[in-house]
Amino acid sequence: HFILIILNRHKHTIVYIILYGKYGM
Repeated sequence: HFILIILNRHKHTIVYIILYGKYGM
């Protein structure tokens, strides 16, 4: 269960990085 939480957080982090990159441009 902890692994799933970590993966979910990682996915959210990737999404935030993508959104941040778009706003940065």
